[in-house]
Amino acid sequence: MFTPDQLAGDASAETIAARLRAEPGVARAEVDVTLTPQTTPTDPYWPSLWALRAPLVGSYGADFESAWQLQTGASNVIVAVIDTGILPHPDMVGAQGTGALADEGYDFITDCRIRATCPASTASALAAVAPQPQALDRGDWISDADRATAFFSNCDRVSSSWHGSHTSGTVAALANTEGVIGGAYGAKILPVRVLGKCGGYLSDVTEAIRWAAGVHPTITNRTPARVISLSLGATGACDATMQSAIDAATAAGALVVVAAGNDADDAANSMLPSCSNVVAVAASTMGGDLAYYSNYSSSRITLAAPGGDMRITPTAGILSISNTGATTHDASGWSYKFSQGTSMAAPHVAAAAALMVSRNSTLSPARLKTLLAAPSSVTPFPSGSRCATDAVCGAGLLNAQRAVSNSLSPLHPSTDELDFGSIALGSVATRDLRITNESTAATAVGSSRLSGAAGFSITSDECSGTTLAPSGSCDMQVTFSAASEGIADGLIEVPTSAGAEAAVTTVQLTAFAGSRLTSATPTITLSNWEVGETRKVTVTFQSRYGVNEQLGSVYVSDTEQAALSADNCSNIELPAGATCAVELTITPLRTGAFATQVVANTAGANDVPFAVVIDGEVNAAAPPTPVDTGSGGSSSRDTTSSLNSSGGGGGGGGLAPMFLLLLASIALLPRPAGRRRSRGAR
Repeated sequence: MFTPDQLAGDASAETIAARLRAEPGVARAEVDVTLTPQTTPTDPYWPSLWALRAPLVGSYGADFESAWQLQTGASNVIVAVIDTGILPHPDMVGAQGTGALADEGYDFITDCRIRATCPASTASALAAVAPQPQALDRGDWISDADRATAFFSNCDRVSSSWHGSHTSGTVAALANTEGVIGGAYGAKILPVRVLGKCGGYLSDVTEAIRWAAGVHPTITNRTPARVISLSLGATGACDATMQSAIDAATAAGALVVVAAGNDADDAANSMLPSCSNVVAVAASTMGGDLAYYSNYSSSRITLAAPGGDMRITPTAGILSISNTGATTHDASGWSYKFSQGTSMAAPHVAAAAALMVSRNSTLSPARLKTLLAAPSSVTPFPSGSRCATDAVCGAGLLNAQRAVSNSLSPLHPSTDELDFGSIALGSVATRDLRITNESTAATAVGSSRLSGAAGFSITSDECSGTTLAPSGSCDMQVTFSAASEGIADGLIEVPTSAGAEAAVTTVQLTAFAGSRLTSATPTITLSNWEVGETRKVTVTFQSRYGVNEQLGSVYVSDTEQAALSADNCSNIELPAGATCAVELTITPLRTGAFATQVVANTAGANDVPFAVVIDGEVNAAAPPTPVDTGSGGSSSRDTTSSLNSSGGGGGGGGLAPMFLLLLASIALLPRPAGRRRSRGAR
């Protein structure tokens, strides 16, 4: 082997190599040429894709161009895009049917009017259709004729958005000489259609999530996704059906990435970002600040990613693939357009996750989420931005290069999340963490560092500064002090110390100081109470921290004078923010002060119970008053906690549970236009 600078005279390298190969005893002669990275895109619109470029002051891209130096493509990863479906755009399909699609996908829209496959006059009773293969985007336009029908009367007049193609292009548009390029341009898109004319049903979305992850009970998916991107949303907290679908997908190994929503509101009020086990993405501007339309949250947002702000100039939006068709797509109208929204932000994170999985296929959804939001993985928010001062935009700005770099640390933690559970106020809890070197070479460990909420501390560290042999391990001990009530989280980062090649392993820390439950009426005081007089009290419990809670048994502390006569709380899963109720029947047996507790607990082994106190002063029974006639009325009275009423007014306590039941029934009735719909975040 010889290099070009070792050549003498005017002969070419290949000429000399040929002469050498002809010499006796020479088995092989080759030129040792210089290789250079070939990752600079040749796609014509690359200069307009600021969101994929390295972060600079005034142009805070997610640095996919540097990530491609570490992990090119992601051809072994499938990303499901649950949206309006997809078009056969040349920048996605490629030549001879090849390209960025893993499969033709599936259409889960179960109303032919929304699917745009039946006449507008079709009656509701005839509109139901079954999910079917092929997620072709048939359009989501609404015309004046549509709005004249009862079903679409509340919908805005719009042209077709081709929303699913736009988001898919951001993830995986082909690296070619056509238009744009995707952040994970070698990944395969699994298109799933759930949005059509005027949106789509949440029930269809949950079925689609299960199918995308390969866990649908009746419809087989030959190409399950490792990453699921959802650029859609609805108002209201995460419900049990949606959470169940997300949990099933997560358990199957799929990371669920969701748009935070475009209501400029707290993301806790939006369906998908308020769910657990999701990466919730806020939208950032080119300047690195929170976009004016983006939802935000101090607890529900994972990180921010480019979503754009086109108020000043259209090119400050996100450019991706589209079509000129106003209703159905135009087969010769392939185009590109700038859009803005959290719908554009979420696919950037999905693309980064695909690169991470391509580099390290062992990464679990929990670990992917932790790595994406690790301090060493994100670009800090620029000084003076709302994101830097209000802490409502998550951990930082997406940085694909840093996240991909950290995805292949040889240091593997014994758990992705160190969960302390609920800790009683004033108590201290300790958990152990083991770090193992899973590489075939010795690995030097840098200094461990802790970031996040107060209360956590590393109290023992055998890892920092040591060198681990292959398969060797070291131990750490982490302590949480429950000084103030509430939720606490933090992060441990354990870096290698290999200079420019350093990578970081991360572990999420979670603790609850106090109980995970609460009640609007922690104390209920009964007055004008007599010995032997039976009263019924309704006690409510609520999930406190915006996550689903598995409850254990509910019990009463004074079983002699009180008993549960109805129990809708024991051993159930209580959805985030929801309440459940128990009914207590109390008959005091003696005069004087009375007090009992109704105690509920979440199901964790170390969780702290929550108790509602019922107290009062019991008087001696009044002597009977003679009456000439009477109906022998009951002495029983009903008392309900204030959570069962809308406040104000007296009496009618016994009707409150029925009133709640009525409200629940009304909420489940279909809207005139069908079931509750989700919408794309345009």
